[in-house]
Amino acid sequence: MPVRELDFTRHNLHLDLHEVKRMFAMHTDNGCRYLLKQTLERLMVDDLTEHLQAQWNQRTATRRAYRNGYRYRSLLTKQGELELKVPRDRLGTYQPGYFDRYKRVEPV
Repeated sequence: MPVRELDFTRHNLHLDLHEVKRMFAMHTDNGCRYLLKQTLERLMVDDLTEHLQAQWNQRTATRRAYRNGYRYRSLLTKQGELELKVPRDRLGTYQPGYFDRYKRVEPV
């Protein structure tokens, strides 16, 4: 196998660094989007627990309603579009306070 000489001219180095920066920014955006999605979903589950005044499968006298699965909702943020899993209750009284009811775009 022939040995290829590496070219470290200023022009070549600039193009390689530009590509590295682009790849790093792309992965950073995906990571931020993932963290934001996980954080919002966890906050909504905790918020629903407080709204219902009961944990999963907990029987209490102060319980207000029961969990009823999830609904999926898209939300456009500065990091990009998120597909959120929003918890709901049987009576439909829980509304997350992290975004408005029919809004699909994050407030600026």
